[in-house]
Amino acid sequence: MCKLIVTFFLSIFSSGLFVESGYAEILAMVNYHSRAPETLKTFKLTGSREPKEGIFILDVDPNSPQFAKTLMEIPLPSDFLSGKIFYDKIKTKAYVTSRGKSEMLVFKLDEFPFRLRKVSLPNCKVGQNLVFSEDNLKWFLTCRMSERVLIGRVDNDEVEKIIEIKDSYPHDVVILDKTSQLVVSSSLSTDYSNPHDFICIIDINLGREIFRQKVSKGGGGKPLAPADLLLIPKTLIPTIYIATIKGDSLLVATLGQQSKKFKIEQVFDFRSVNAGMPQELSYDALRKRLYVTTASKGEVYFFDVSMNALRPKYKKIIKTGSGANQIALTSDGRYGYIPNALFNFPGLADGSISVIDLNSFKVIRTMENFKVSGFNPNSIAFFPRTQSKR
Repeated sequence: MCKLIVTFFLSIFSSGLFVESGYAEILAMVNYHSRAPETLKTFKLTGSREPKEGIFILDVDPNSPQFAKTLMEIPLPSDFLSGKIFYDKIKTKAYVTSRGKSEMLVFKLDEFPFRLRKVSLPNCKVGQNLVFSEDNLKWFLTCRMSERVLIGRVDNDEVEKIIEIKDSYPHDVVILDKTSQLVVSSSLSTDYSNPHDFICIIDINLGREIFRQKVSKGGGGKPLAPADLLLIPKTLIPTIYIATIKGDSLLVATLGQQSKKFKIEQVFDFRSVNAGMPQELSYDALRKRLYVTTASKGEVYFFDVSMNALRPKYKKIIKTGSGANQIALTSDGRYGYIPNALFNFPGLADGSISVIDLNSFKVIRTMENFKVSGFNPNSIAFFPRTQSKR
């Protein structure tokens, strides 16, 4: 069986028949880790077991007879604590961040078998989010528990610069190309006990923080824990969506031309619909829809931003599973995949992956194999060229 799988992968990588193959039109990598003991008891999975983590390569086409079938497994060190899988801009390399070690794993997508290479990262505890410059020459990584952002080269993955951000929990980062600046959110500690309340601007060329700004209003406001950021495209003035984990809100931040500070306003309160802990912000391919996942109840929200991105219109909500974290969209805009697991937080780790038809906005399939096996799916990344239109 192993030989057949290897032969299959060698053939599709060498011939480029991902799309034409009737065997699997949507292939994905899902990194996973063992569920916490208390979570295992909740699902009545008894017996002691060694911690395990790795990457499954799966057929995730909801119309395939092989749906959710594992085609290959890439084991990872049990203490690596993988975070998310990221691709460079041209999707030739995959990066796997770590929440347990000051390193990343990198491998080329066009080489098979995959050769995972360790990239050492200077004192980078909890690699959170990784973004790439538009020219695909640099990458920028937030180190959530190390008060720093690392800048590295894509060609050799060497760290070129370390930018210190004192008294911070760097979470997400967006690039302002026109001004050679970064916007970084400072969210909260990994145990969620100590929330922060600011975003900061970093000058890439100077390699230092220029200023920081609170996102809550008033001096006595509780910290909102700004986390995920999303740059709004085609605006004359840099404008960003901000999801606040403790504030349970969606904010819009517009950079002022005179003061060089952001004008920040709330555009949606998730508490108004009895939801909370927004996690990831994502556009559809045409950037007419904004999707937001919320972890507390496990849901995905759809906002219409086709008319005015600064005033997103709340349209629909769909229940997925507790701990809804990432949302990954197929390139044709038809399906969305939501791993329902916010690491191993009790009550926030359903362990399933929901497949949503984005036309009807309904859950059409659910992958339960991770939950049944005692694993939590961390993130999902589609193989390039494996998503076809029907």
